[in-house]
Amino acid sequence: MTAPLYTAAMLSTVPNAPVQLPNDPGTSHAYRLLDELGIAVRAPKTSDDTLGCWARSGAMWLTGDRQPLEILSPLASSARGALLALQSLSPLLQKTFPATFSPECLLGERAAIAGYRRNGNRNCGNSSELLSTRNGVVALNLPRPEDWEQLPALLSRGTAANWPQENNWAQLGQCLAQQNTEDLLELGQLLGIAVANAANPEPPASWLKHLHPSVACPPSQPPLVVDLSALWAGPLCGSLLSMTGARVIKVESRNRPDGARLGPQPFFDLLNGGKSSLALDLPNDAGILQALLQQADIVIESSRPRALRQMGIDAVQLLHQKPGMIWTSITGYGRDRELAIAYGDDAGVAAGLSKELFELTGRYLFCGDAIADPLTGLHAAIATYALWLQGKGGLLDISLCAVTQYCRQHPTEPTSAERAEARQRVLTAPRIEAAAPRARKPTTAAKALGADNRQLHQELNLSC
Repeated sequence: MTAPLYTAAMLSTVPNAPVQLPNDPGTSHAYRLLDELGIAVRAPKTSDDTLGCWARSGAMWLTGDRQPLEILSPLASSARGALLALQSLSPLLQKTFPATFSPECLLGERAAIAGYRRNGNRNCGNSSELLSTRNGVVALNLPRPEDWEQLPALLSRGTAANWPQENNWAQLGQCLAQQNTEDLLELGQLLGIAVANAANPEPPASWLKHLHPSVACPPSQPPLVVDLSALWAGPLCGSLLSMTGARVIKVESRNRPDGARLGPQPFFDLLNGGKSSLALDLPNDAGILQALLQQADIVIESSRPRALRQMGIDAVQLLHQKPGMIWTSITGYGRDRELAIAYGDDAGVAAGLSKELFELTGRYLFCGDAIADPLTGLHAAIATYALWLQGKGGLLDISLCAVTQYCRQHPTEPTSAERAEARQRVLTAPRIEAAAPRARKPTTAAKALGADNRQLHQELNLSC
């Protein structure tokens, strides 16, 4: 006899009374999030410690080159506020998330495990660099060998004959100096290469688009979550939902498993420990995946929409068949721009973080380590959970770039004098000491690829 999928005692409910938030540096952001998501919240008292959050997070330690850099955007307090909002709806998460680990430290967690350091105009993972073009500055992210192999198609005819070998950033910089920014952005999109405009960031966009909404009765049992995502943002969302009591099944392709499996094992364990593992031979097993998705209450995915459509899987059709189901789609710039890919570092650049650092220091620099990823994972989790608790289904279109833009917004916009004061501090010495990144210790190892195939096929009656 198989164990039950859910434990009723694990279920949270929408609070009957308005949520009372503590006096905390993340309270303003938590209030804004819950209010936008339809959860009643009492007007909070707030603690203004934006810089302290930034310094504690590890992200300040990872920003800059000669010294850690302050930034005016309240990124760390936004991360703290997103987890605070989620904890306010889930008593279980209050117990499962380590009380001694500050939520803002999620921003530096990967760097702590991988041993990354601040790297100036090169990202911490050494896959991306901020490079001058003929008429601007771009962040070019090339994490895969095949990205370097496509450079001749990205470079103009005059430079392609001398296209750089892998990891030759100096030669690549010489080539890009002859290119127009607009051409690089257009060709990068066509080739599936991540390129972001640092000098002219993306215009503001909504961080959350709730499409094809539906309404169902508030849930009576914790959700079954199918996690199709990879790398950082989506798996973090799934991990946080698991901490609220959800049953999470991580689905990977045998031919192309989550690339994070090749990274530091403790980091992969943090994001995927506690999830069941189902490995499929895709696209041949598309029917099995379809059968699983039809049983899901929540789906998390971070692929281009066309990838699933090519297998005959239509998110909108599934949502219409099951009112109250939530499909959380995480992309670089939104589902309507599925050709434009992004990773956490270049998405932060596109959101304006490097431009902000340029205004403070006179140099284009990276901010933190792939900072858009943990910010997006946190916000995807609170959006998904808050709407699911209310029985509000639909397609949640969440982008790395727009979430980072949202987190840059100040409760009270700094004055020109405050900006000038910050610029002077940055050019002399930090006002506060930056803490090195730190990470939680995994409590459960992630499952081996496909470790639960037999059990899940039997338990959920998966077949074509």
